[in-house]
Amino acid sequence: MDKKTQGQPHVAMKTCNGRRNDYNRRMQETQIKPLEKAIAAVGGITALARKLGLSGHTVVHQWRLTRVPAEHCPSIEKATSRAVTCEELRPDVDWAYLRGAKRSPKKTVGV
Repeated sequence: MDKKTQGQPHVAMKTCNGRRNDYNRRMQETQIKPLEKAIAAVGGITALARKLGLSGHTVVHQWRLTRVPAEHCPSIEKATSRAVTCEELRPDVDWAYLRGAKRSPKKTVGV
C-alpha cells in the first residue's frame, strides 16, 4: 500500500449514471442458473409449468429454492429445444448412463 491509500476504505468503482460496467454485466450473465435459463427460453414460469403438465407455477417456483427433480429434466430439455440440458439442470445425475439405457432393446432371433 502506498501512503495515499493507507487507512482509506476500498471504494468500488462506480460507472456513469449508476449503471453496471460491462464486466459486471458479463459476469452476471455467466452465472444464470439453468432453471432461470429454461424459464426464459419458454416464455415464463407459468409457460414452463404448462409445458410440463404441472397444475401451477408454484411447483416450478419451489425448484428455485431446492432443485429440479431428475424426472422433469428430460421434459425441460425438450421444452427448451435443448437450450437447457439435463446435465446443466442436474449435474449430479449420470445422464450418459440413463440416455444409453433408454435405447430400445435389440430384437432377439428366435431359435
